[in-house]
Amino acid sequence: MVNLTPGKIRVLLLGLLIPCSTLAQDDWPNLAMPRRSQVSLVPLGTPGPILTPAPARTDCLLVATENYHRIKPSATWSNILIVRFRIDNSVEIYGHAMVVWKITPRSHVFMADSHGGADLPVTTTFIEDVLAGVQQFWNTHSHNHKTYTITEGHFVL
Repeated sequence: MVNLTPGKIRVLLLGLLIPCSTLAQDDWPNLAMPRRSQVSLVPLGTPGPILTPAPARTDCLLVATENYHRIKPSATWSNILIVRFRIDNSVEIYGHAMVVWKITPRSHVFMADSHGGADLPVTTTFIEDVLAGVQQFWNTHSHNHKTYTITEGHFVL
């Protein structure tokens, strides 16, 4: 039996490293895994996998679609999220696409794009909550100290 102490183990799920602290330990038996070989436990500090090269960053919908098809077989819920947003209240509107999913019914919502994956601070799949979680994540983890404001968003599926 593996000790799933939060902060000590990450889960390698279809090529994406997920911190096990984001999952309750009793959720592990409920993971919807079609094949056991798709999940492995990786000690923290272990370098992550090198994924196949992603298309150019301007192809975010293509990246989201590819990630969606990789994640869908093992997710309890998944979708592609399209957002439009402003940076620092500029007049320019930007667009972006990413895959969002849940590993178990009680887990956080996760997102992934060509920049990597992360867990969002939400557990519901309502569009308003997921958009708020993405905006909060972007503004909390922005390396360029800019403010991101999502002006609209929708699920593709």
